[in-house]
Amino acid sequence: MKNARGKLILVGLFAIPFMWVVLWHNVEFGSTPLPVLGSIVAEQDQFNSDIILTDQRGITSSLEAFKGQSYIAGFFSSEYEEEYPILLGHIKILTQKLVTSTDIQFHSYSLDSTETVTSLDSVATNFEADHKQWKWYTGKYPDIIRLESLHIAALDSQAMAKDILKHSVTLYLVDKDGMIRAICDGTDTHEVFRMVDAAHHLLKSYQIINEKSSE
Repeated sequence: MKNARGKLILVGLFAIPFMWVVLWHNVEFGSTPLPVLGSIVAEQDQFNSDIILTDQRGITSSLEAFKGQSYIAGFFSSEYEEEYPILLGHIKILTQKLVTSTDIQFHSYSLDSTETVTSLDSVATNFEADHKQWKWYTGKYPDIIRLESLHIAALDSQAMAKDILKHSVTLYLVDKDGMIRAICDGTDTHEVFRMVDAAHHLLKSYQIINEKSSE
């Protein structure tokens, strides 16, 4: 399993330069606000969630710690051999495209029931993840499944109807208020680029709000 996982990671890493070329072009931002696709906070309260997570450095936290943060979240599993390296490779690109955007964090949640802090840190290291920007989380298997269900349940019917929600490869852009503002198929290059666009758009809206409040 470890050897297979290592090979998958290498495939993902070698694919990154190619994907960079595909994604690299100018972006123009419109003035239309991002839609609100659902509320993580509302679903969290409904689930009465007490989920505890542990990151790649062995630091534990609850979902309460994420309040007030903007982040892009995704779930991954080595059982999905084809999607796994592509998904994480795309998240790596997202972290690079948004490396100067310190208001956006990245959360990768492992769906592997045998995941440990050591194995999680190994994968994070292979992807050269900066722990200050890109957090990798594990936890009790039922809790991780509940967490993914929480994200899915938060989406409104319109978002669900778009047929871009796919188990374990969907990425979620969550704002500081716990609202899902964009989702994409994390294995689709063009969808991932639109997620970069959405994240910049969200950050720009915060900048405008801050400028108005300081006037």
